[in-house]
Amino acid sequence: MIQQLNDHNLHGLDLFWLLVVCLMTGVALGILFFGSLWWTTKQMHRFQYPALWFITGFILRTSTVLISINWISDGRWQGLIACCVGFLVARVAVLSFTDRGQLSPQRGAKNKQELKAKPHGA
Repeated sequence: MIQQLNDHNLHGLDLFWLLVVCLMTGVALGILFFGSLWWTTKQMHRFQYPALWFITGFILRTSTVLISINWISDGRWQGLIACCVGFLVARVAVLSFTDRGQLSPQRGAKNKQELKAKPHGA
């Protein structure tokens, strides 16, 4: 499908479908990236060499996302933007589904108040 889109000048519906495919790919890549990041950080205590797992996971996640976004968008700026928007949408979705409440502003404010109330050295 992408090859067929590349054969045209990308006007009208062809551009629309390229953007839809890029947006959905960005969402899928974002879920993969942030979901695997969440899983890796949750499993750190199980690994004998956690830094090695974290660095290896970072390299694999980042290279997969960058190569996939470049390939699916075929280097076109419209496709790159659509992929990035989908990626950011997936970030928000993964954050909302993982560890609910741990990243909420109210919890952060509560923790700041607790830190202010504690004397140093306690």
